[in-house]
Amino acid sequence: MIREYLFGRLADFKIPSQVLIVDEIPKGTTGKTQRIGLATKFAQQLKGEFVAPKGQLETILASIYAEVLGVEQISANDNFFIRGGDSLRATQVMSRLRVAFHVELPLRTLFEKPTVEELARVITQSQVDEKAAHILAELETLSDEEAQKLLAGESTKNRTS
Repeated sequence: MIREYLFGRLADFKIPSQVLIVDEIPKGTTGKTQRIGLATKFAQQLKGEFVAPKGQLETILASIYAEVLGVEQISANDNFFIRGGDSLRATQVMSRLRVAFHVELPLRTLFEKPTVEELARVITQSQVDEKAAHILAELETLSDEEAQKLLAGESTKNRTS
């Protein structure tokens, strides 16, 4: 939610990959925040549990992430950028998505929805939108008479079911 808020207000590269809420940030003897090594100190909280990809779409997405990142396994809620992704690798992922799922998504999508689970939802919605647009385009080519026949057939079908 914090990341979504920031996407409307900051440049993409300024958006943190992950937000971790902690009770206290480690400070040195002088009272200054110890930024170096924060990732190591909070590694366990940043890692999270492994969540197996659900369904074929998430499984394919996870394998694309794993291949591009050169890792063995990707959790459904692993953040692409936290696992080592960068803008060059992101373009590789988006290129493979075009081939695998026949979708055209802007690169920004991966920055906004960096987990397998989030990106799978976007792809599903994109495919639904594309099918709806195709159906509407087909309907626009029908004459008024053909449209009336189609509507009459649907109304008869609805009454019998």
